[in-house]
Amino acid sequence: MDDDKKECVAYRFSQPEHQIDLMDGGTLALSLIPTLTQYDHLIVIDTVNASGVDVSEVYFFDFDKAPPEIDWQGSAYEVEMLQTLIMMELVGDRPKTFVLGVTPTVLEPMHLGLTPKIYAA
Repeated sequence: MDDDKKECVAYRFSQPEHQIDLMDGGTLALSLIPTLTQYDHLIVIDTVNASGVDVSEVYFFDFDKAPPEIDWQGSAYEVEMLQTLIMMELVGDRPKTFVLGVTPTVLEPMHLGLTPKIYAA
């Protein structure tokens, strides 16, 4: 197994035909490319912005068929995961990708922790 993959993987679940690795990519988007290209399928779990929906809406969708209300603008990341996935697609290295996301609350002033609506989602 590649050393990069070992360092990123927090949990691994295996059986004879399949393996699931869980990792916290944090804000590493571009740095994750060498690791992500080694997989056949990818599920990104993150917040997603969506216009005209309530806070705490939960979405699960194929990255290639994102619902029209999903707004990819605005994030806490310097380089967004969206940009990373698009770059991977351009060179043909992106695994089949799905997104599991929840629409966040805009917090003002800054607050650490989950709001009750996001916790319930």
